Amino acid sequence: MPANKKYLTTSNWAKAGKITAAIVGGFLSSTAFHLALASVFDTVIIWGTAIYTTFILWGFFMLWVYWVRVAWKAWLVSLAVIAASALVIYVSKMQ
Repeated sequence: MPANKKYLTTSNWAKAGKITAAIVGGFLSSTAFHLALASVFDTVIIWGTAIYTTFILWGFFMLWVYWVRVAWKAWLVSLAVIAASALVIYVSKMQ
């Protein structure tokens, strides 16, 4: 059964924005999150589990991007996760 045409995106920019937000934004968000965890907790333990959980979190972010209706909101949340992770890393290195 084909998809209903009124729900499909017709703009190529919107399609490209969602695809890049899903792939690039999701990967950067999940990697930044694990880097922030590694800066706070024991690095060896985090890197041992980060091999598996990065891909799980990346898959979650990829699915979440397509749940959001507008690509710029997905990018905004991805950049917020990256900025929050950077702030955690900065604060943990200051101590």
